[in-house]
Amino acid sequence: MRHIFDQYSQPENRLTHALVSGLTKDQRLLKAFILWVTGKRLGKASRVHIVEQTLPGDIELDEAEVGDRGLPDAWIFTDDGWALLIESKVASRVDLHQLDRHLKIASRRGFPDSTLLVLATEDNLKSLPTNVVGLPWNRLYEWLTVQSAHSDWAKQILTYMEVAEAKMVQKAYLKEGTLTRFAGIPFSKDYQFNYLEAKRVLGLLMDELKSKQSIHKLGVDPALPGRGAIKAYRGWSVWDFMRLKVSKDAQNFTKYPHLTVVIHADKAVALITLPNAVKRSIRKLVFGQGQDSFNELIFSIAREVDKVIHIDPAVQPYAKVLQRHYPSQSSPPIEDAVLRYDLRTVIRDGYSKSQKYQPEWLETTYTVMTGKKSNIQFEIGIEIPYQESKVIHTPKAIDLFEQAFLSLKPFIDLVIKA
Repeated sequence: MRHIFDQYSQPENRLTHALVSGLTKDQRLLKAFILWVTGKRLGKASRVHIVEQTLPGDIELDEAEVGDRGLPDAWIFTDDGWALLIESKVASRVDLHQLDRHLKIASRRGFPDSTLLVLATEDNLKSLPTNVVGLPWNRLYEWLTVQSAHSDWAKQILTYMEVAEAKMVQKAYLKEGTLTRFAGIPFSKDYQFNYLEAKRVLGLLMDELKSKQSIHKLGVDPALPGRGAIKAYRGWSVWDFMRLKVSKDAQNFTKYPHLTVVIHADKAVALITLPNAVKRSIRKLVFGQGQDSFNELIFSIAREVDKVIHIDPAVQPYAKVLQRHYPSQSSPPIEDAVLRYDLRTVIRDGYSKSQKYQPEWLETTYTVMTGKKSNIQFEIGIEIPYQESKVIHTPKAIDLFEQAFLSLKPFIDLVIKA
């Protein structure tokens, strides 16, 4: 069914229509928006008008006519000659000459005291003229998030922005920047997993992580490409990865460990993978120094994980040995054997009484990885179950993922020596 905001063909116009429709329906939200953008406080008695795809006093035009005449996307104005014009950009660049024309049109129409708001991606908002305010779409999203606590129309606009962004990403229309911000992973027993939403959230999460200096210090190069095309794995998960600087000359990313984020239907995961095809020198550093050396590596990670558990007691630190095969190059893998254990089971003096001490898991891991005869990979990381976590559905989830990867530093420090 067509969304009530989908009244135009161009994505920019649809977003503007969503914003304008919500502001029109909620005068309190409208005046708060004006104050936020311009600093102008309108009194309760002030009459505020909004027109879209036209000029004040004119009949409404269709999209083609608006484009031909070069009009602003929306006008917010009062009877005393003040106006806030809105120009929306997503895929197209900001045109400074166009902005100047908008302000001149406003002055000729009897609105000399005008401000022009440009909504665009962050990379499109540089060196703007006087009386022009530039805001990234994701800043608007953050503001609406705050307003949504007492405005149902702010919630409506937020929801539309999320859906619109997911569709734009899917169609490769949104090539840079974002419309929204990472606000947590929404999936739960009451909010069913869906591929487009998961892909959108994963992209936001990866962008946030790659901007963290702490992640850079781990040896990650945010400029190195991750997955070329993010598709749903078996319909119930999406994943992407960050590469280490030492892997920059490798033609195949599986020659080096990589930091992976997975969004499943029931949990999220932050992990580092030691692929089956990893360089022999790296494998030797992890598994070629003896059982005691491997045990100490795992113990050091388990100790670091305590900082993650402090943020969210629901997290589950784990290690996994996975044997699988591929029927063909394009088909998903088939899992032949899996050994997965909570890291707290291999710590004698663990910080939880729920997991019973079972050191044989480390011995089994070491035996399998040093004597493997098939496609076997090793991974270690943190699982975050949606049902139990109090953090994963909030913006603080970014801190959880950041600390999860920081807890893997002993493993990363070891492998980058190769």
